[in-house]
Amino acid sequence: MGNRACTTNVQGGSSATETYAYDNLNELTSRTVGGSASSYTNDAVGNTLTGGSRTNTWDSQNRLVQCVNGTGSAQKSSVMTYGSDGLRRRMTTTNSDGSQTRTDYVLDGSNVVAETIQNRATSGGTCGQPPSVVPTVSLVSAVFLPDSSQLAANCSGV
Repeated sequence: MGNRACTTNVQGGSSATETYAYDNLNELTSRTVGGSASSYTNDAVGNTLTGGSRTNTWDSQNRLVQCVNGTGSAQKSSVMTYGSDGLRRRMTTTNSDGSQTRTDYVLDGSNVVAETIQNRATSGGTCGQPPSVVPTVSLVSAVFLPDSSQLAANCSGV
């Protein structure tokens, strides 16, 4: 096996070819789509720091703790929170308008067995008064483990 050199995506009768370049450590250094190139940078242990419009921040245990994607009004920032066991328990994404979506992970050992998403739409807010936060919670997916067999259910609007 080697690194992917290129791929062609076909959609609606047209195609776009992506090409990739790597350094001597097999780390992605650039991706070109339709003549537009994006550069990628990595830290000393191989974690991707920048690439395209994305900037990543890693902690001392090489866990992704923040990802900022996009620019201006399209910018989103995601912050990951880990439990004392080192597993990711929460991801909070903040849009450029200040609205947030929080994803909480329920784990059984190291396996994600449920994921909930809470949308935090802000409204109101006047000078000196914070905006109100209207949370909505929905169960996205869950895995049940009765009698050592796995049953998967996709739920919405719960």
